[in-house]
Amino acid sequence: FCEALGKSGKESVLSLREKFSEKYLGGVLSIAQNCSTFSNNISILSYLGNEGSTNSYIKKNLNKKIKFKFINKKNSPTILKKRFLDVIDNRKLLGVYNINDDNLSAKEESYFLNLLKKESKKHDATIVLDYGHGLITNKIAKFLSTSKKFVSVNAQVNASNIGFHTLSRYKNIKSLVINATELRHEMRRRDGNIINLGKELKKNLNIKKVVITQGQSGAILINENNKLTKVPAFSGSVVDKIGAGDTLFGLFSICKISKINDLLSLFIASVAAGISTSEFANRKLI
Repeated sequence: FCEALGKSGKESVLSLREKFSEKYLGGVLSIAQNCSTFSNNISILSYLGNEGSTNSYIKKNLNKKIKFKFINKKNSPTILKKRFLDVIDNRKLLGVYNINDDNLSAKEESYFLNLLKKESKKHDATIVLDYGHGLITNKIAKFLSTSKKFVSVNAQVNASNIGFHTLSRYKNIKSLVINATELRHEMRRRDGNIINLGKELKKNLNIKKVVITQGQSGAILINENNKLTKVPAFSGSVVDKIGAGDTLFGLFSICKISKINDLLSLFIASVAAGISTSEFANRKLI
């Protein structure tokens, strides 16, 4: 969080004074945190780098009942995403990522896949966050697509993977959550009815349920029979939208695993997403 001082005297650069900083668990860690308030049997599979302080922070702040199993990805940092904000209006000015999004090596892939096969037998479902950061290879995605368990996927487009990330490798899964912009990107369609695009993607990949999130316009669920369920957005004063989609995805997946009906599942997930926008990033636990 910074205070804008103004333009540099010698260059066309915005100068900032750092006021304070905060750190949060993000990505799959934040989803596991939320899910752990509804389930006593949560395991995380992911990768870490060799940053002792960052990894210590993760282990210290992660709910103790979550089992965290990870691999050390070679020549990779533990992913850290920094954002610089103007403290006056909380407007984001710059994002800096510390990341290596190369795919896992063959040895790392084999180890991770064996770990995934072993852990999936112990759980009712697999909730997949694919940020395109090199963890989920085509071989791993193929295994997830052939799983007999409930598999719920959210494959996000972000600054580091746009143009290279696709959902086409996920087929026959039970649930997919995607936002409207990502759906248009996936279908390579700038225009067209968003529901029709969702139905087309659902058919192409043989997905049981597709949820399309649309920010302040709410969310739409397309079920097995192409029946639509819609809910509005639930939010008061929006402080930060980061993490809202992750929150909705995690809570919707938990609801469907628990066999809660479509309308109530989408309602609960949307309310949770609204709650998350009232704080920065993933500061608030649902």
